[in-house]
Amino acid sequence: MLNIKQKLIKFTLSFVAMLTISACDQIKDFSSLKNVMGKNVIDVAILLPMSGPEAELSKEYAQMIKIGLSDSAQSKIRVTTYDSSSEKKLTLSLDKILEKGTDIIVGPIYSRATKEVAKKVKGKGTIVLSLSNNPVLADNQVFVYGHAPMRQLEKLTNHFLDNEYKNYIALLPAGRYSSSVSKILQSMITSRDATLARIEFYGNAPEDIERAISVVSNNVDSLNENAFNIKKPVILIADDAATLELMYGSVRKYNLDKKAIIAGDSRADIDYSEPVDITFTGSLNITDTNLTMRSMKAGISHISFMHAVSYDAGKMLGTYIGQTYNKNRLLNRMNAAEPFIGISGSIYFVDSIAQRNYDIISKDNGKYINISKPAIHEHKPGLADM
Repeated sequence: MLNIKQKLIKFTLSFVAMLTISACDQIKDFSSLKNVMGKNVIDVAILLPMSGPEAELSKEYAQMIKIGLSDSAQSKIRVTTYDSSSEKKLTLSLDKILEKGTDIIVGPIYSRATKEVAKKVKGKGTIVLSLSNNPVLADNQVFVYGHAPMRQLEKLTNHFLDNEYKNYIALLPAGRYSSSVSKILQSMITSRDATLARIEFYGNAPEDIERAISVVSNNVDSLNENAFNIKKPVILIADDAATLELMYGSVRKYNLDKKAIIAGDSRADIDYSEPVDITFTGSLNITDTNLTMRSMKAGISHISFMHAVSYDAGKMLGTYIGQTYNKNRLLNRMNAAEPFIGISGSIYFVDSIAQRNYDIISKDNGKYINISKPAIHEHKPGLADM
């Protein structure tokens, strides 16, 4: 255990780092600020759509990155946020970032903006931790940190296949992406001697979703009436929160989450007025922190998976930077095999592409349980808002 002197030193370092982070957005004169009180300052840029329709969520992600840095920083870090909401604003932001000699960029989220950032930083000393999930953009100084929903859906499907579930239904939004997803699921499921009993696509309108849920409900009833089917069918879903909220209303209407297992990637867990039983990929590591309470004080009412990814990005960087910044040492830490244990999963990089080990989480009547391990981790509703 740490003695009192060590605890005091650790607290002082954390407090100084937090003050530096929270005050950094107010700093305007960059030319003489590479050293503060004789100590090196690490410049971190957060590059997200800070204006326009995505501004509200981007500001929350930026706040989570800062909280993560505050929780792990052992050195002086100055954070400045920049706007990437349009091509013009992205260009202006990058000019400022590079003129300042910024050490690390966190962001952007989307592939197109990340591609532009990668092109501009090439040959310079800046390291990029992009929140994109496009592996094509990764190189030795651009790390692709975003999560890939399809990888989560694959892990989830394999979990049920390993546990001898034989009947599956894919319930997906109409579109080219969903068509590709359904083909991957079909191949995975049939190769394990299980059945993809139905693939149902739906449109954006509430009546389309209602119709799709009704069709799926009838199929579930038929599967459950078969005397050879011992286990419930698994309904695999993949969509965003706004659509899922409409879908869950119909799921409740047809009692579908009681007749079948509703399963999806981390986006499946949303704030919904009435509990819907679901199974999804994620992590309950957040339950060992007071992050939910602190984020609420910062104006963030719900920690989605993207919020968790943002927090982990900040905390991982602060941890890996250590007490003094050294670019090569940071790159070595990023490329090491040892994973960073975050609230979005255990994270490591292969060829500068983030790999995450997810848990399988069951949400039953509002309670979250980790069902991917023998040691079951259960907690009260409202603590894990992943």
